[in-house]
Amino acid sequence: MRGFAFRGDRQIALLTKPTPVCGPREVLVRVRATAVCGSDLHYYRQSAQERRAAADFYCGHEPVGVVAAVGADVRTVSLGDRVVVYHVGGCGHCSACDGGRFKDCPQAQQHVMQRSRDGANAEFVVVHERQALPLPDSVSFEAGAVLACSFGTAWAAVKQTSAPPSSLAVWGLGPVGLNTVVIANLMGLRTVGIDLSGERREAAAELGCEVVDGSEPELTDILLDRTDGAGFNTVIETTGATAVHHQAATVTHRGGTIVLVGLGANSSIGPTREIILRELCVRGSWIFGVRDWPDILDFVLRNDIDLMRTVDRVTSIEHFRDAMSDADQGSMAKIVFSWPPNGLPDSLSHDPMTSRTTEPPNINLRSS
Repeated sequence: MRGFAFRGDRQIALLTKPTPVCGPREVLVRVRATAVCGSDLHYYRQSAQERRAAADFYCGHEPVGVVAAVGADVRTVSLGDRVVVYHVGGCGHCSACDGGRFKDCPQAQQHVMQRSRDGANAEFVVVHERQALPLPDSVSFEAGAVLACSFGTAWAAVKQTSAPPSSLAVWGLGPVGLNTVVIANLMGLRTVGIDLSGERREAAAELGCEVVDGSEPELTDILLDRTDGAGFNTVIETTGATAVHHQAATVTHRGGTIVLVGLGANSSIGPTREIILRELCVRGSWIFGVRDWPDILDFVLRNDIDLMRTVDRVTSIEHFRDAMSDADQGSMAKIVFSWPPNGLPDSLSHDPMTSRTTEPPNINLRSS
């Protein structure tokens, strides 16, 4: 099989490896859609030295596809099933893994796609059957790629609030932030979104969110004015920037909640004085749990959510290198890749590349 790997310094290579064989309770999934996430960009931007240990892993972590083979003792998945692949595995032996709570496994960080094992942007992925989450026929593969991380992560972040907040600030309006706005709107919450990018603020405004330019010199005062000086009951922070963590603490209502979703290279929590004196609750939120999947699907289908509203572009995986270059600019929402049913075309080059070659055809969803 073939797939793409981040080599460091924004270089991408097309690698060929043997197609994996299913072990007991494992399934092989033929990939039909993937997407770009902020964490993908983190690995894409790493230096060759930083990326060395993982340079041969296929990149990406949001695969969606069709079950192509099953191993022994598989009970919950069948050949031909349409599935979203949960990108975190586990040791397979602890109580968390036995219950399908892979992200709670003590060894979960050793089983994360593209970080410690092959990832999504390959013709096939092999995972434990409980990581193959059912995708209804009414949801496209491309929409499934949004569910795989961006929407699911936003869902989990909203669940981390101690009670339905009366006012919510969403800091960072990338794919996770925009999906948080979608969920908050359906919950009837007044939401204010903050971002440096005009394009992302525009996208959030189209979803019905009040927006504020994150570069405003008097940003704290502007945000407090939006709540008559009281601060927001909940702030969901998706950027991972330490400077934002400091600002978030100053605009959260006394006794309110800050949910940290973004994980930057040097993230830290502060200011401690504000957190203590205002008795704020600071919570972390990492993706979603396998057990959340039925509720996530029910929420999406019951509310007839158009998951593609937070997507800028759907393009063929053949244009992966160019699309990563575009995503690297930091002004886009989500880019989703469609995969041919029979895998990558033979014409693709195996040479590492960093520069744009030709302008890829694509579907621009934001202007349609």
